[in-house]
Amino acid sequence: MAGSDALPANELAKMLRALDSPRDRLLLVLLLATGLRISEALSLRVSHVCSTDLRVRDCIVVPRASMKGKLSARTCWLIPEVRVVLAAYVQWLGTLDLNQVLFPSRKGENLSVTPRHAARLLLPAFQAAAKSGHYTTHSPRKWFARRLHAAMGRDLYATAAALGHRSPESTTHYLSSTQQRIRRAINKALPEVFLGCSSFF
Repeated sequence: MAGSDALPANELAKMLRALDSPRDRLLLVLLLATGLRISEALSLRVSHVCSTDLRVRDCIVVPRASMKGKLSARTCWLIPEVRVVLAAYVQWLGTLDLNQVLFPSRKGENLSVTPRHAARLLLPAFQAAAKSGHYTTHSPRKWFARRLHAAMGRDLYATAAALGHRSPESTTHYLSSTQQRIRRAINKALPEVFLGCSSFF
């Protein structure tokens, strides 16, 4: 989402404390840990994260029908720490139904929270983040993209694949250092070289 900043995930504990519900906490953790779009995360059911014996899977496969553009499914690998969180959450849900939505709304039986409502639910976490910025439900995805890009040796194509982007060009919007950072760096690095050069003109 244009205009949203990458979430400062080093403030994760503070952001999680700002959320009342395990459901909302898991949503934030999963967005950060997988880079899922909010609509993709909210489409998940218990069967996407657990096998038939309710053991948490090593990865989530988001069905093609839930993906932006609906062209292909996407695999999101889960680190052990997130699998532990997911296991605790599924136990908290208290369901044996694999068809149960992962992020249930209170408005109806087996209905998921809407993206708009999710944005409101996560707002306290975004407000708790120490750095000032414009944070949205897309901000965790931007953080994930930048971390993964660095960890994969700045491989743009692999990062694009991990994000479910059809084109690496889309991925560059997540990875740019932002024009403000570039401007600050230029203002810091270059001025002394050009001091006094205006006298030659």
